[in-house]
Amino acid sequence: MVDLIVIGGGPAGMVAAVYALRQRLNVLLIADTLGGKTLIRSEFPGLGETSVIRGGELVDRFKNELDYLSTVLRPDRVRSVGLGNPGSGSPSFVVNTEDGENLECRSVIVASGCRFEPPTIPGAGRYLTKGIGYSGLSYAHLFLDRSVAVIGDGMRAVRSARQLAYSAARVYLLPEGGAFDPRRRAEIETLAESENVTVLPDSTVVSFNGDAYAREVTVRQKDGTEQTLTADGFFLESSAAPNSEMVAQLVDRDADGYIRVDSRNRTSCPGIAAAGDVTDVHHEQVLVAIGEGAKAALSVLEQLFLRP
Repeated sequence: MVDLIVIGGGPAGMVAAVYALRQRLNVLLIADTLGGKTLIRSEFPGLGETSVIRGGELVDRFKNELDYLSTVLRPDRVRSVGLGNPGSGSPSFVVNTEDGENLECRSVIVASGCRFEPPTIPGAGRYLTKGIGYSGLSYAHLFLDRSVAVIGDGMRAVRSARQLAYSAARVYLLPEGGAFDPRRRAEIETLAESENVTVLPDSTVVSFNGDAYAREVTVRQKDGTEQTLTADGFFLESSAAPNSEMVAQLVDRDADGYIRVDSRNRTSCPGIAAAGDVTDVHHEQVLVAIGEGAKAALSVLEQLFLRP
């Protein structure tokens, strides 16, 4: 039985594994790839690299450390996590993988991130990472005095539009599927009151067009009329699906499936911590994920050795 199994190879998972290793824990990291969202880098016309803090550069240092310790990494995916022997006197878990292994451990850190459906809007696939990105929160500070369009129906779109409105000269907020989530009505109405925010309800995104980068989006109104909006960047902010199903029976999750964590990244189940985009923290920042991974590892250490 190992001390800790970390699920997920993104920034949060890698940092959690490295921190735990430095505390002399016996650790396994289960992931099909290392890097997570740092492998996706979006580019926008006229925006240089100098203003971007590349979380990936920090993550690479941890990745190199894990590559050196090859016995730690288990290239696989987790199907489920269950409770171990209830008569052992302390929490234990069994992690079942797609390769059919049943791995026993004393604690688990879930850092499995989120998944996004491939874009279906015509032109979106062609320009993804070339003028079109997935996370406005990560790039908001680069759009000072520029225009940007956010496409999405729910809370992720609202958060991105709100953050971008602090710096951009013009923010367009468009529903992807013809209408916004009615649960977001109050936040959207508040956004619409901002002078630099234009909300287009009851509209559908028809297509993206451009050259080497996406430059414009065509929108169809409810009455059938179409208009084309030009912007310096576009963000697809449709709802993400957190990869939390493997612990759904063990931990508390919110209505969208995100794992609820406390200030120490502990879940409702003793012995299980969570970090990164799979949690209900909702910051979607590499640097935040790095910090959360470290906190989760320290919480596991505390639970295993420093408290009765």
